[in-house]
Amino acid sequence: MFGSLFKKQKQLDRFLTVTIDSSSVRVLAMHYDEDQDAARIVGKGKVPLEPGTVRSGEIIDRDRAADALGDAVDLATAELEYHIKDVVIGVTGTLGLGKTTTVK
Repeated sequence: MFGSLFKKQKQLDRFLTVTIDSSSVRVLAMHYDEDQDAARIVGKGKVPLEPGTVRSGEIIDRDRAADALGDAVDLATAELEYHIKDVVIGVTGTLGLGKTTTVK
């Protein structure tokens, strides 16, 4: 049942990180250097959100948040000569407590 959740994932050498809070959307473009065993930031983007777009950790206006995310990704990747397709998203805060998800 959970086999697909625990299968070995490929190692990401290029990826984006996304942070969305009540005031902005932030994106970092990262490159992992296996020889140095370290990730370095190769691009960044930050786009402010209009008040009320995100409230108490919940996205209220999906269209505005999606537009801001797209703009932040564009800023973070504008100077790169390659395409990044992998994204790492971290979820923090109390909004995730008590939520139940069913995996089928």
